[in-house]
Amino acid sequence: MSLKWKDEWSIGHEMVDSQHKELVDAVSNFINAYYAGKGADVIGETMDFLLGYTVKHFIDEEALQWSSNYPDYQNHKNLHEAFKVKAKELSDKLKEEGPSKMLVMKINSTISEWLVNHIVREDKKIGEHLKAKK
Repeated sequence: MSLKWKDEWSIGHEMVDSQHKELVDAVSNFINAYYAGKGADVIGETMDFLLGYTVKHFIDEEALQWSSNYPDYQNHKNLHEAFKVKAKELSDKLKEEGPSKMLVMKINSTISEWLVNHIVREDKKIGEHLKAKK
């Protein structure tokens, strides 16, 4: 059930790829905490780390786009903002309801699918842009 990094997700930028790997690990840690029978506090802390690291990553990635004059910057930023809203909603629901199997599965699938699709569909374009700028 846990998410594992695949080399084909690399966009060719060391910082971005490193942060993407950290995000994949954080998603994996979240689901693994649930299956290891960790308490709601540990699962909540893992979710908080995941969300905090996501925000840091988005800031760093958007700064890179801005500094390289990435042409799709605003659209990409909008995708990040929409995801932050969705992730916050899921986090709030986790805090309100606790880590039921159904909710943990929903959080895991929502975040995993968004992350992988975003890397493959959107972040790869940044990598291509950066390579073309060299």
